Amino acid sequence: MADKWTPVELLRHARHDWLNQVQLIKANLSMNRPERVKEIIEEIIEASREEARLSNLKMPKFAEFLLLFNWNNNALRIKYSVESEQADLSEKDDILFHAASYIAEAIVPHLSGFDEPVLTISLDPEAMQTEFIFHGGLSGHDALSDKVKSYFLAHKSLKVIETYTKEKEFYTCISF
Repeated sequence: MADKWTPVELLRHARHDWLNQVQLIKANLSMNRPERVKEIIEEIIEASREEARLSNLKMPKFAEFLLLFNWNNNALRIKYSVESEQADLSEKDDILFHAASYIAEAIVPHLSGFDEPVLTISLDPEAMQTEFIFHGGLSGHDALSDKVKSYFLAHKSLKVIETYTKEKEFYTCISF
């Protein structure tokens, strides 16, 4: 995770994102694409709902990691989804924060190709499971798979349900 940002720096990043969204809406309006404008607005609403679900989990480190990761100019982008409106996972905050940051850091040296690399993290509080799904070019995917497996073997509080790595995909599902 990056150095701690000041409130002004956080607001600058948030303002930049909102300005990009507004400009996208404005451009599509000027091109007389009202259906695309509606889609963009729905995407903004759904992203805001996801942020609220993430914030309601009472996992400040994990939430901060996911909310700020893409603002750090990383080669990897993170998307996330939360399958519950509200849950108290405060006791799982550290372990999920470390797991997510470890996997993201482990993937970066293996990025290759011209595909946009995206790591999607799906959290299901009711099932106590998290999926890490990467799509994009990967080199040395066997080494990445071994690295991630050894990480989870060392952390007994996490159990790997399924994991596999392919040329353009990496998948791990864990229970916590």
